[in-house]
Amino acid sequence: MAGNPMPDLATATADWQMNFLIQEIGKRMPALNACAEGNEKQAELARQTHQIGKDMLEQCLSTDFGDADSMLFVMTGIQINMPFEFEDYFQPLSFEVRKKDGSVVDLYQEAFGSW
Repeated sequence: MAGNPMPDLATATADWQMNFLIQEIGKRMPALNACAEGNEKQAELARQTHQIGKDMLEQCLSTDFGDADSMLFVMTGIQINMPFEFEDYFQPLSFEVRKKDGSVVDLYQEAFGSW
């Protein structure tokens, strides 16, 4: 697409995912603007984008399946795409089990340690 102008992503209806992210990140600009330029701002953008996805996931999770002892394990994180000479990396940011009674047990530290 070299040489073509960048589409106005705020009004383009062909990419709903990008439009949704632009809208949601717009709501989080104070947190992004509070960061110094460079790596700190990029890391905050990744954290905010992860939270957008986690909030969306929260809206559609259900333990309405299986029997009374069924549990739902949920892991979220950030996919880090690396240059070709390196392998891509998945950074887990949360890991939990949800039970039928509504309880949620955080398994992150047990599985991955603290960071």
